[in-house]
Amino acid sequence: MAVFKGTGGIMSEALKERNLSDLVNVPDGFRDEVLKRFFQAAEVAQLDPPARDAYEQSLKYYRDMKNVIDTAVDEGKETLRKELKLVLKEERRQKEDALRQKEDALRQKEEAFRQKEEALKRLQNLKRKLKSPV
Repeated sequence: MAVFKGTGGIMSEALKERNLSDLVNVPDGFRDEVLKRFFQAAEVAQLDPPARDAYEQSLKYYRDMKNVIDTAVDEGKETLRKELKLVLKEERRQKEDALRQKEDALRQKEEAFRQKEEALKRLQNLKRKLKSPV
């Protein structure tokens, strides 16, 4: 398992910045995310200046586009939240209006029923008066 060209100590040599250009591959024991990033930096360090500039420009463009997309997604989520809130508020208002209309209709029917009861009582009283000798 060759890690560096012409070096002996794996970890001590890997941690020295001047040896990044000697990096050949990632050792099996160093496969976690932090060390992967370290070895990716070593690969970039091996690039010649024009290739490194092109890589950095490409990386900058990628990060810019990712930020644009992330911002658009965040703004879209916020817009969706606001629209959903308005829709729910409108639905609640419509349900409250429908409930008020039903309550009003029920009150009108109750009032009509009371009026009919009163009219029936008046008729019954009138009937009793007509039947009883005066």
